[in-house]
Amino acid sequence: METKRYGKKTVVCGAPNCRAGMQTVYVPAAMSVIQGVESDGMLASGLELGINRDHSGIVELDAELLLAADSIIEVDNKSLTHRPDLWGHHGMAREVAAITRQPLRDPVRLELLPEHLHRLRQPAFLSERRQVEIRHVDLQALGHMVSDHL
Repeated sequence: METKRYGKKTVVCGAPNCRAGMQTVYVPAAMSVIQGVESDGMLASGLELGINRDHSGIVELDAELLLAADSIIEVDNKSLTHRPDLWGHHGMAREVAAITRQPLRDPVRLELLPEHLHRLRQPAFLSERRQVEIRHVDLQALGHMVSDHL
């Protein structure tokens, strides 16, 4: 196989979705002999990379995906401590996508999640709009601090 960073490598892979011409993730590893062939590393599944629970095959990358080797994004600590929406991988990916003006693609595959989590992914209440009417409020009893904000 051909890698941009490491050049040509021989990799033994038994994944069912491995095929010539696909783009995937190469992990440099110590050379080992597999069925009499020297393998210079491995092609990784989502489970092996820690990005999902899929171990049915190696990760397939989109052909249009542009990867920059050794890219570093410096994030000020204050940005993280005061932005709880950035505390997870998804929040940080959303922020980087917005800054770089790239679309955010959610890598989650629902079929790999336990059944009870499927309904949490798209709760019905997120798509509904609700309106509440509050009547007969005694603003004087609330005090000026609260009433000024109503």
